[in-house]
Parts: sequence; structure tokens; C-alpha cells
Amino acid sequence: MDELWEKTYDVYGYAPLFKMPCRYCKREMQLRFSIIYKDYSMIQKYKCPSCGWFAMFEIDEDKEYQKRVFERRGKLHTITPTVEELSEDEEIARQLEGLGYFGGRDGE
Repeated sequence: MDELWEKTYDVYGYAPLFKMPCRYCKREMQLRFSIIYKDYSMIQKYKCPSCGWFAMFEIDEDKEYQKRVFERRGKLHTITPTVEELSEDEEIARQLEGLGYFGGRDGE
């Protein structure tokens, strides 16, 4: 596991140590969901910002670490990157603006 994922010691828990291009359009995948279950197993879901394809990875190596991540999250099972984190990518920022997550009408 250590050669594939690194511990981030934040609310997301892990970051990949490998390139993760979309299998269809080859664009780099972005973290979309991080889920910790009651048994402290963890799922990391990545999504292609261009075509929307999802990839899911189960990480079940260090339950004590994952328990600490769960506590750091305020005991939230599912967490997603913030709009600010997602919008660091220009394509995603454009999509979020189109969906009304930021920008929009003046004065409202």
C-alpha cells in the first residue's frame, strides 16, 4: 500500500502516489468523495472533470489511522473537496460557475 498511497494527515486521509488518467479521455482524475465506513475501511472516489467517468479505490490498510481521519472529520462518514479546492482546476471552475456554485447575479 505504501507504494500506491501516501497518508495526508488531513480530512481526506490519502493521496495517490501514481498518475490517474481517465481511461477514456486521459485527463487527470480529481478526488470527488472520501468515505469511511463504520469498520473504518475507506473508499476514495475519483472523477474525470472532462467526461465524468468515476474510479473507486478501497483502502483498508491502517484502521487506526483511518479512525483518526474519521475523528478529524468530525465523525462525518463522507466528505467532498470544497468548491474552492475543486475550482483550482479551470475546467472544473467553469463547470461549477455554470451550475451556479459561484459567480451568478450581482447583489444576490
